[in-house]
Amino acid sequence: MSFCLVSTLPLGKLQFLNAEGNELFALPQGLLKLHLKQIRLEGNFLHPLLWKENSQNKPQKLSHLAARVFTRNNLQQHYTDIPKDIQNILNRATVCDCCGGPMYGSGLRIIRPCRKIFGIENLPFLFHSCSPSCKAHFMMQTESLINVIYH
Repeated sequence: MSFCLVSTLPLGKLQFLNAEGNELFALPQGLLKLHLKQIRLEGNFLHPLLWKENSQNKPQKLSHLAARVFTRNNLQQHYTDIPKDIQNILNRATVCDCCGGPMYGSGLRIIRPCRKIFGIENLPFLFHSCSPSCKAHFMMQTESLINVIYH
């Protein structure tokens, strides 16, 4: 996969990863769960000076935050007649990388480095958080990313 100009990586049961010469500014957090034997990343945009720029977020949609509150408080058991547009939002939930709860929309991007993994120091990983409070809590955690991912 080197010099392919990809911005995302397909995950699977990878053991060796050559993603040299691409436009990656961070690695997907799912790589932390893989047992890679070797990784090659030369020629990407992984430098710390680019992390802030690539983790800028647009404001979340109010409907996405409302869906999160609706789900977290189990309000669906109290309402039987939910409009289709709201039901569509509720049905498209993904999983928050930070808390494991439901995430609506694209969430908030977070770039957080791992101290040392795959023989590389300070390697940035991209996470998506469901809310500003979840993002703040995730960023305040001082334990290593490996411990955070595996709880």
